[in-house]
Formats: sequence, C-alpha cells, structure tokens
Amino acid sequence: MLSIELSPELWLAVFDQLDHEPHKKIDLRNVSKTSQLFHALTQPLLFAKILLLTHYSPDTQTAALIRDLAARAEARQWVKSVIIETQRSDGHTEEAIVDIFMELQNLRTIRINHTSITDKIVQHLLRLSHPFSFHCWNIACAPEIVNLVSDIQNLRIVELVVNRLRGPNIIPLITRLALGPHLSVLHLSRSVSPAIYQIPRQNPDHRFNGLQCLEIYQPEDQTEMEGFLGFLASCPQLSYLKIIPYRTSITDENFALPSASIPHLSSFNGPYELARILVSGRPLLSLTLVCSRYTNVDKELFSNLREGSAPLRELYMGEITWHDDILLQVAEHFPALQNIHFWVAEINCFDWIRERLASDIQRLPQLQQFGISSFEEWTDDNTSALSLLKATNHRLAPVGFWLKTEWERGMRQWVLRRRSQIWRQRPGIWDCGRLVTYTYHRPPRSYLDPYS
Repeated sequence: MLSIELSPELWLAVFDQLDHEPHKKIDLRNVSKTSQLFHALTQPLLFAKILLLTHYSPDTQTAALIRDLAARAEARQWVKSVIIETQRSDGHTEEAIVDIFMELQNLRTIRINHTSITDKIVQHLLRLSHPFSFHCWNIACAPEIVNLVSDIQNLRIVELVVNRLRGPNIIPLITRLALGPHLSVLHLSRSVSPAIYQIPRQNPDHRFNGLQCLEIYQPEDQTEMEGFLGFLASCPQLSYLKIIPYRTSITDENFALPSASIPHLSSFNGPYELARILVSGRPLLSLTLVCSRYTNVDKELFSNLREGSAPLRELYMGEITWHDDILLQVAEHFPALQNIHFWVAEINCFDWIRERLASDIQRLPQLQQFGISSFEEWTDDNTSALSLLKATNHRLAPVGFWLKTEWERGMRQWVLRRRSQIWRQRPGIWDCGRLVTYTYHRPPRSYLDPYS
C-alpha cells in the first residue's frame, strides 16, 4: 500500500483555484471538481510525506512503486517525511528503498520499522544538508555498517527515537547516533537505555552537550544507578527529563546528583524516589510524580522537593491517598501553581471534603486548572462539583475544574467509540450524563513502546 500526504503548499494551490474563500471545509465537498483540479495542476504529485507499508503487498510490486516514485523529479524537492515499514524482504524492496533514499534531498523526518539499515542508506543520510529526526523500531544493521561507525556520529540528527532492536551491531550504531553533535531530543527504550547511560562511565570525554529533552527508562538495579547519574551529569543543557518506571524502585538514600548538574532542568516526569534525588533545588516549572499506590502525601515529601530558583507552575501526582491537608501543604510549598492534577487511589466522600477544598483553593491565587481523578465512584460528584465552583466564585469555571472516576473513564471511552457512529443523529452526545461536569486533559503520550 502506498499512501501520499499532500504538502501544505499544494493545498494552498487548490484553495486558490476554488471560488470560495480558503480554509472552509465546504470547498472540498465537491469531489469531482476537486479531482479535476488536481489533474489540471501542472505538478499533480507534490507531496510532503511518504508512507510505505509493504506488509500485504508483493515485494516486486512494492519495489516497482517505489522506483516509480523515486523517478519523479517532484519528490526530490517536496518530500519532507518518509515512513517505511517492511516486515519481510527478498532483496527487491531493500534495493527500492535505497533507490528512493538517493532521490530525497530535503528529508526532515525518517522512520524505519522492521527493516535493516544498509551502508548505502547511511551514506545518503550523511549527504543530507538539513537536520532531521530519526525514528527506528525493530531494526537491524547490515554487517558493513561496522566500517562506518566513525562517520555515523556526523549525521545531522536532532531527534532520535529508538525502540526495539535486533542484531549484534545495533547497539554501537545507536551509541554513535546518540553522541551526535546536533542531537537535542532523545527517546530510548528499555533495551537501549542501560547501554546509553553507561557511555560517560566508559569514556569521560563523551558528553551530550546539546541534549535538551530526554525520555529514558529508570535503572533496573542499584548498581546501574551510578552510571545513570553520571550520564545526567554529562547533559548540561537538559531541560526536560522523563524517567519511565520499571519494576524495581531506588531505595538507597546515599545517591545524590551534584547541584551543578542539569542546572537548566525545568520539567520532570518520573518516580518520586528519583525525583527526591534529581529535582531538589532546580528551577522546575512542571513536576509529574509517579508515586507508589496509596502513597501518603505529607510535609516531608514536599520539603524533599523544595523549589529551585523558578516557581513551580504545574504539579501532577498519582497514585496517592487523599487527606484533608494535602492542598494546604501544596499551597505552602508551591504558591505560584497554575495547574494541579491528583490521581487519587483512595479518597473519602467528596461531599465531605468540598468545603475544605474550597477554602484551600483560595490560597493559590494563580491557579487556573484543578483536577482530581479517583479509582472510587462518587455518587454525588455533580452536586459537589457545582457547590465547589460556587464556593470559589466560579474562578475555575467552566473548564478549569474537573472530577474523574474510573466509571467515567469507561463511559468516556464508550462515548468516543460511539461518537463517530451517531454524531450526525445526536449532535448533543457530549451533553449527556456526568460527562459535562469536568474537562479531562490527557498527558502527552510517550514515544516509546511500553512493552519494548
């Protein structure tokens, strides 16, 4: 299957040719007119993204399509993104992939899944004049890649996303890619993380001076923790850090990150045990804590996460046990908060704590978003939510306050599934039941496969 996404420039050309004003959906409802217009354009195949899926098509047919595409002069100028997935290969597809790579000079995003990286592909990537993002999933390396290890580090990769890997030569390749001088964003799966954060320990001269955003799995045991801290110390410009929990937790309190390390860290997402070691005293603006279930929030927890030079703006915590003073303690330690979201594993009747919440919310003058998600079902959440909004003079209404339970999560998922089927008949689907009492802001999804 070959899927082509048109570039924004081509869409503008279409809109210019139509009689109506641009950016109105009604312009493209006349399918026949639009189709005639595309055929009438002098360059009908200008596209920004190529998606090559060879799962269900014969290799020879796919190879012919790729070669035909590579032969078009328009592809050299317009294609910015290429996504290739090949779960099988008899040689024809591999050669065709190399052919199309040789023609694409303006690539900005490259994603290769279920295939192998050859020396010809690497040689062409070295010739690209623009920085690009490189995503790889379940890839292998050809044996001749070993001879290009020294050159691979010169690739102009600004974002590297690595998931499942296979083959003996792949780890040295990824290591060299991670050391690239242009790299600013790095996302690593569990199988690759240990090899990467051991790099500075093996060679102290290797540093990640340009790295600003890092998503990585936490060390699996205590012995790997030292290498992990040394890796963070080699990232002086790091501003966003996400650590994905994995099985064990770090309990040794002797670990510490020097205060001079990662001085620009502004956003942290990870386990509380690592946050206690990594974030204290640093200029955080956003903090997401992944706590063990039924964690008791007390003053000691927040005192260990004392603020740095910048006031904290966003706080997300879960899964905690709610108690009466939790919001008061948050207000005392982080008075400049604008967004708060708690994932609560255990909570008393919301109707009983709403008056205390209404009082404590007033202690956060800059608060704009406040949310509680619980694993319990609140039978009176509609009434309680409205009462709390009234008590706070609707300062957070209507989109700044929400309640959420596991029952509502299932209901919302059901509505999302059904919405595409019945939205024409029932446009007021979002006005039903308890779904109108809160607004749920989902955290950004991880780039990584949780099972990798």
